[in-house]
Amino acid sequence: MALIAREIGDDPETWVWTAADSLYLSLVAQMHGRGMRVIIDGVFNHTGRDFFAFADLAAQQTASRFGSWYKVTSWDNPATDSSEFDWVGWWGYKSLPEFADAEDQRTLAGGPAAYVQAITRRWMDPNGDGDPSDGIDGWRLDVATDIPSGFWRSWHQGVCSLNPAAYTVAEIWDASAEYLAETGFGGVMNYHDFAYPVKGFLMDATLMPSMLGDRMPAEGPTRLNLVDSHDTDQLASMIVNRRVGPYERADRLTMTMRRVTGAMRPTTSANPVRRIVRSSGWRCCCR
Repeated sequence: MALIAREIGDDPETWVWTAADSLYLSLVAQMHGRGMRVIIDGVFNHTGRDFFAFADLAAQQTASRFGSWYKVTSWDNPATDSSEFDWVGWWGYKSLPEFADAEDQRTLAGGPAAYVQAITRRWMDPNGDGDPSDGIDGWRLDVATDIPSGFWRSWHQGVCSLNPAAYTVAEIWDASAEYLAETGFGGVMNYHDFAYPVKGFLMDATLMPSMLGDRMPAEGPTRLNLVDSHDTDQLASMIVNRRVGPYERADRLTMTMRRVTGAMRPTTSANPVRRIVRSSGWRCCCR
């Protein structure tokens, strides 16, 4: 913490490599040595309230140099006993203040955009020598559609200049062909074209396998095919709880209230199903 305390958050020249950072880079090297590739999960739409920029903004208010970084809806009035300071939080969660967009709404505001570009360079080319072999191999971007597409286009230019072989995948829940063409992502988490049809066929018994053929393109960007994730039920839970009641829609992973209230908690009787799922590799993503 003492090392980090000496940093100036928005000045990459002052950033230091902590012991934890160095350990992670060592892990990257070990994985590369085994022919594996490393993709970091990035969240570039919002931060926590303890993040240096927002903490300074909350303390300094209009005097903060980070005033343009966030979507502030009202400033505190020092003449009153209560705080009027307010901001936009991701999906209404005030603990996750959102970065601001540029005035034209086509990209992120200048401060956050430069910060994200800097941390991208830091992890893709840690020693800054132009050789990306010591860095990570790509990014999975959380809530990608909550950031203007113009930012992603410029961001991808930077990513490709660092490592032309890098893989970027966006968290997208709907049809993605136009979005991929618009942003430059290498792929998406393929809920729409793979997870939904598989779930609708195996769990709901209402969608036919032909739907996969209708949705899966013969050519195009690589999709990250998956059936479940940290944002969904586990596949074993979908199987065990399918008798409780149908999903709200066969082509979505949204549960009805009846399904939520009647769902079974994990029990030892479900262990055989869970073991089968794990041994089959279904919990893994396949490209």
